[in-house]
Amino acid sequence: MFGRIHKINFMTTFYKEVHKPDLLKYITYSEGKVLCNLAEKSKSKRSLNYSLSLVPFYAEFETGDYLCRKISQFNWNYGISTKGLTSADEYLKTQFNANGRKVILRNIRRLETCFNIRYELHYGSITDHSYTLLMNRLKSMINSRFQEKKERSKDIKEWDRIFESSKTKIRNKSASLFVIYNGEDPIEISLNYHFGRILFSSVSSFDTDYSKFGLGNIEIYKQLEWCIDNDYEFFEMGVGGMDYKRRWSNVISPYNHFIIYPNTLISKSLGVIEHTRVKFKEFLKSKKVNDFIYALIAKFNRMTIMSKRDLRYRLKKCDSGSNIKANYSSEKEIHLEDYHFLKRPVYDFLYLTQEHLSSITILELEPERKYLLISEKNSYELYFEYT
Repeated sequence: MFGRIHKINFMTTFYKEVHKPDLLKYITYSEGKVLCNLAEKSKSKRSLNYSLSLVPFYAEFETGDYLCRKISQFNWNYGISTKGLTSADEYLKTQFNANGRKVILRNIRRLETCFNIRYELHYGSITDHSYTLLMNRLKSMINSRFQEKKERSKDIKEWDRIFESSKTKIRNKSASLFVIYNGEDPIEISLNYHFGRILFSSVSSFDTDYSKFGLGNIEIYKQLEWCIDNDYEFFEMGVGGMDYKRRWSNVISPYNHFIIYPNTLISKSLGVIEHTRVKFKEFLKSKKVNDFIYALIAKFNRMTIMSKRDLRYRLKKCDSGSNIKANYSSEKEIHLEDYHFLKRPVYDFLYLTQEHLSSITILELEPERKYLLISEKNSYELYFEYT
């Protein structure tokens, strides 16, 4: 056991896995507050050499008589410290400019105006049926979203493990599913992990038919509300510098890499070798070599992933006189649930007109080519072009 390095991704192990490395006695956060006491679970003999990557700024731990080397990584941790916050609206005022706040709040209002929206956090209990339905829906939304982007999802590669382990975690309150529902239809789902007073939004996705409404931002806003209302101290958004994380985060900090090993000749030698390897890897990251490699991989993926036929559409406002429906009385009225490809343009129409879905009449003027969308106040012609 002295002859190898036990490599651990901290973010995966401490949020997603049941078992923790046995050398860690406890983990602290927020000025020494103990979040997780592992001393009772520690084994009497601890002989592994550890290489812990992606350790966030707030995690500290006691390693006993082990030696420890720390390296700053060129990977960034994004999150929101809720210390001193009384509401999500208060946070918007300090974090976003006037236009940024306006867009987020407008999207929430329009979503709730156009659909029968409710928000629910499944935390502490969930039926087998609901769990399977929501996780299958989350997987489907991830696949659809990445198909549109012509990219591959890392979460799908690990899906069997995520699915098998998360139901128990939800029931014992170490995980949760946040869901935005339109009626009974889940349109945005986030699988979260709970650790002390930290909420980690780990795997999330949304129905791309609702893209106009900015569901990702609405999810963060609503989960931030929950964190503040339940005295959570940190809303963790994990690794990866996507634009939305940068906009929302008031804490952006580099991850650390710890190399921990027993005070023996063999382990010291292994520690030096691992330290050199990690330092060189981080040096390559600092020169953006990894960005170049990832760009090549992404380009290859876009070339190999089959995409659906492009469907383009445009909306044209037409005369909304009182007799417009009578003028088209001979045309076929259709129901949206039977014409899935119409959902995104119809939802875009709702966003534009700020009217409820139940007020919309859809007439088919030319199958798969031309439709008429009629509401109480507006009428638009919908044209499709296939490429």
